[in-house]
This record gives sequence, C-alpha cells and structure tokens, in this order.
Amino acid sequence: MQDYTWAHAVFVSRNWYKDINKPIFPVTEIFNYRGEQNTKIVEEDGRLTLKTLIDLKAGDEIIVREDKLTNRQTLEFFGFVLEKGGDTTIEVGVALDPSEKLFNNKRIKLEEKGLSEDYQFQLRAAAIPTDLIYALRIYHANTYDFDDMNNVDKNKPISLQCEKRVAETLIDTCQSALNEYTTTAREDKTILANKETAYRLKNAVLLRKGEKRVLWKTLERGRDVLKQVLAQWDMRSYDLPTANEPGAAREAFDEYL
Repeated sequence: MQDYTWAHAVFVSRNWYKDINKPIFPVTEIFNYRGEQNTKIVEEDGRLTLKTLIDLKAGDEIIVREDKLTNRQTLEFFGFVLEKGGDTTIEVGVALDPSEKLFNNKRIKLEEKGLSEDYQFQLRAAAIPTDLIYALRIYHANTYDFDDMNNVDKNKPISLQCEKRVAETLIDTCQSALNEYTTTAREDKTILANKETAYRLKNAVLLRKGEKRVLWKTLERGRDVLKQVLAQWDMRSYDLPTANEPGAAREAFDEYL
C-alpha cells in the first residue's frame, strides 16, 4: 500500500494536466512553490513553456505558484502546505429533501442560479460565498416565503424567520465540523512549535489549523448575523415574510459576502 501511495504521489505531482492520458513532466519537480511567484507555466501548442514574470539572474530560484490549487490539493499533489498565501477551503453542501412539498420549486430556483439540489460550496476565511447564502435561503424558505421571491433573487433576505434559520444552519454546520477534529488549537500550536515534529505531520497540522480558522470565521459571522436577526425579532406566532420591515437584519449578511 505504501508503494502504491508513493507511486500515485509521484505521478500526480509530475502530471501537469492531472490526466492519465497526458504525459508527465519530471522537470517541474525542481521548481519551488514556496515564496513570491516569479515565473508561470503556460500551455502553448501542446507544449508547456516556463515564462518569467521578472528579470532573473543565473542562480536565482524559480518559484511557481499554482493559484488554482487549495492547500488540501497541494498537500495531496506535492506533499506540502503553504504556510503563507495558501488557499484553505472547507467544502459544504446544501441538499434539498425530495419528499418536501416545495422540492420542485426550490430545485428550479437553485437551477436558475446554476446550482444543483446537492451543490457543494467552498468556504474560505475571507468571506461567505454569496451562492451559499442564496442556497440556504431557498432551502429554508416556506410556503409564505415563496409568495414573493424577489428579495432572494436580489441576494436579499426573504424574512427574519428565514434569515434566522440560515444563520443557525451556518453555526450548527461549522460547530459540528469543528467537533470532528481530535486536537485543540493549543495542541496544534504545540505540535508546530516542536522542532522534532515530522515534516508530514507538520503539513497535516498546518492544513488542519487553516481549516479550523475557516470554520471559526464562518461560525463567528453566523453568530453576528443571528444576533442582529434576534434584535429585530417580532415574536409573531405565525411565519410571514418580514424582509421589507426596517432593521439591521435586512442587510445582515452583506458585510460577510
């Protein structure tokens, strides 16, 4: 199994196209991916060409950055995680319930946005994906909400009640994901500070640390929005659209998108 894992890693790290039917380029192994990018690889007429972004002297280090790869992918393909400037993501899905009365209505609204009924979104620390908030608003919309969907098409809240459920879903999802990790942030810090920590373990912990940061950032944003929604809660005994009522909840998610 170890031999297979090694062979697979060798292949994918040298196969620029990530396609078993394409050739591999062992020369790319000598490039460095850490640091400030000074070259880029361009495909021209079936060839890979290395182009410099700045003037380089003999002996200068060639640094290539594949911006399309996340830290999880660089760890899988190349065996390392970028400590600075890497792209750490967490995949989150929103799946509709086929047995729900509004299933077809919701599926159509998602498809209008180019989303499927079980679409996977990439969470990042910088912001919550706009399409994820859109999908969650559709997911939590009830019969009253579907009477007027103009707001959701404009990326605006449908109702305070719906927005509350969206925030709670973000919070619960992130908290559940964080609970799956077997180490605390303090334990991760101790492992990284230990000079005797194995290289592979260090990279795994760096990835884990970045993923936790993404989840915490999203969880905190969800809590902020929930706090704003509850401040505007009118305690109605029935669920009616309230998006047009004044209050901070109307734009609560805007600053996080």
